[in-house]
Amino acid sequence: ERSGPPPSDNNNPPPAEANASALNNSVIPLSVIKENGRRELIDVLDSVRGKKGLVLDPKFSGPLGLIAEVSLLKEHGVEKIYLLNPGRFNTECKSIIYLVRPKVNLMKAIAEHIRGHMADGQKKDYSIFFVPRRTMICERVLEEEGVYGEITFGEFHLDLIPFDDDVLSLELETAFKECFLEGDRTSLFYVARSLMKLQSLFGIIPQIKGKGTAAKLVIDMLLRMRREMGSDEPTISPEIDQLILIDRSVDLVTPMCTQLTYEGLIDEVMGINNGILDLEPSADQKAKKKIMLNSADRVFQDIRNLNFTALGQVLNAKAVEIDKYYKERHAESISELKRFMKKFSSAQQEHASLTVHADVAGKIKKLTSSAPFHKQLEAEQSIFKLNSS
Repeated sequence: ERSGPPPSDNNNPPPAEANASALNNSVIPLSVIKENGRRELIDVLDSVRGKKGLVLDPKFSGPLGLIAEVSLLKEHGVEKIYLLNPGRFNTECKSIIYLVRPKVNLMKAIAEHIRGHMADGQKKDYSIFFVPRRTMICERVLEEEGVYGEITFGEFHLDLIPFDDDVLSLELETAFKECFLEGDRTSLFYVARSLMKLQSLFGIIPQIKGKGTAAKLVIDMLLRMRREMGSDEPTISPEIDQLILIDRSVDLVTPMCTQLTYEGLIDEVMGINNGILDLEPSADQKAKKKIMLNSADRVFQDIRNLNFTALGQVLNAKAVEIDKYYKERHAESISELKRFMKKFSSAQQEHASLTVHADVAGKIKKLTSSAPFHKQLEAEQSIFKLNSS
């Protein structure tokens, strides 16, 4: 048994809660998208009565943690949370909900679970909710595996997931491979449908531009979907003035280059998953510390896009600023003391955040100061110069 969305601890708020505070500063109310996903998730869970076990697609557990806390799942009858793995699946839960992407290998793993329970004489109720939609291929696989009749099917239309106040993601990590290598354009349909949902919440976007073949295909799908809506098209005043779609194939070089901003290097060196950095424990710590990286962290917001060479100077300036503030605690008047206490909580948070980022920056500096790192950058620059000459 393994937990899906990371549980809370004393040092870090649950991802869904930390993510919520980051959405407060968005230009458009992205929290509406998150609430929409939460409501649909609740409908999915409540469609199966009583206590139940929830089995999550491993690729889906992280994004789900950004819209719902474990406590919300438990409030709606979830007794235990598992990650979907092939092989034997032991559980005492009588009702089991699978939240999975429509992938053949996942269907075979589910079929293995069901056949194992049937062989042991266990009677359970199985429900599969496909994210974001069911496919005939998956249903055919379940028929061939001999378990189709044991399952109730549904869909969980989670598409756009708010990661920060200016970032939405569909989390379709294999979309490029599917589109350009396998010729499967299903992910483009998901993009178009998610943009239609965005327009249903924030009004029809008056101007849409695109660059690249895939962008053109998505725009065509959007126009067709709008025609099909007819008079049902949303009439609310648009909150988004313009949409620009850029096909990844327009620029294949950038993803291959080493990132040099603070946030980029964190991802290169340590990895950022679903907006969370798993920080390796120091000598006096036992477990990894989960750090939420988004705009709710004021220190991170100020330094995330800085070139790493400028980071040290900015961190030092912030440390001096916080130190200066703490010296003000020896206030001589009541009004000065009130001013100090008003900022105290904020300063404490910034102090804690500064300590974390100084630690992370120190770990990254070890890499950026190494000879192999500089050789890699020199090689990249040489390739650019050759191509531009």
